[in-house]
Amino acid sequence: MKIDHLQPKNSVELLLINSLGVIYAELNRFSDAEELFKIVNENFSSCRDVNSENLNVIHYQQGCIFMKEQDYQQALNSFVLGLNRINQLNSTFMLGNYSSKILECYQQIENDN
Repeated sequence: MKIDHLQPKNSVELLLINSLGVIYAELNRFSDAEELFKIVNENFSSCRDVNSENLNVIHYQQGCIFMKEQDYQQALNSFVLGLNRINQLNSTFMLGNYSSKILECYQQIENDN
């Protein structure tokens, strides 16, 4: 997939590209999804409206995809990044979602060991 030209500038573009990554993952095109997630993560901090609470969903969606792949450590990393962002913004949007997924990851990691 040729995606080198994608350079999201605002939260809507980031959300669209991330959602496309989720769709690719649901279609079992994980390498394409990971490329899109990489673009989103690389451009996250340079986004014009980086403090938008709408962006709280990005790391959550990515973490859910990693959980689907049973990569619980990568999912945990993604969820913790999202939770840290929520704390920095002093936001509560999606706080419960992140907390429950982090707990679920820890339980899966413990069960795997």
